[in-house]
Amino acid sequence: MALVKCPECKHENVSDKAEKCPHCGFKIAQFIREKTQNNLFDENISRRLSEAEAKRERILSRLKQQRNEELKYKIFWFAWAIIWTIIVVWSFSVSEHGSHGLLIVISLFFSVVGWGGIYLCRGSLEQMNDDLRIAEKDISEYEKIIQGRIDAHKQRMIAEANALQQEKEYAEYTQTSGQAWTVRYFTDPCPYCGHYKVRYSKWEDKRYSIAFWGIASSKIGQNFKCENCKRMW
Repeated sequence: MALVKCPECKHENVSDKAEKCPHCGFKIAQFIREKTQNNLFDENISRRLSEAEAKRERILSRLKQQRNEELKYKIFWFAWAIIWTIIVVWSFSVSEHGSHGLLIVISLFFSVVGWGGIYLCRGSLEQMNDDLRIAEKDISEYEKIIQGRIDAHKQRMIAEANALQQEKEYAEYTQTSGQAWTVRYFTDPCPYCGHYKVRYSKWEDKRYSIAFWGIASSKIGQNFKCENCKRMW
């Protein structure tokens, strides 16, 4: 028990457990309970706000770090491609009768590698900037977008798994069916793409390679072909 001042009549030494103030009849106990509940509510709101702000700062920090790393990656490949492109042009300009042929080939190769690196990261920086802008504006909207991407990825994975299962069941059916099938698929998946569209290779799959390379063709000894990725082994 503690002694407090009555908020109504300002008299001192009123018990906080008293139902009413003995001087003015103000409901002391009820007032104390409501004040305590309000204080707890305010503390809870403040705690949640601070947690939400900390979470927002963590997300923004991670997005900025990822964007900066991607930017460095793009700058590196752009500088690489420009330098080797300049070397290609220079080597062509000073080359006489193939005197710089090796340098031309090497610089051309590295130049293509550089421009390929830029192409592979194309668009990702723009996506990161969009994500960062949305997160800075409304973190809950950003989380909804991320969750939507996760759900879409899960749906694609489920769809791919169902498609592979159907391919496997169809392959098993072609193996066990007594009908004269044009194509019988194997129940072992392709070692390259994992699909079940594996069949024996045909002459049509090898003829162009054999016609060009002759007995040196690598496809002569390849007995299987996947109709999904088109690879043979």
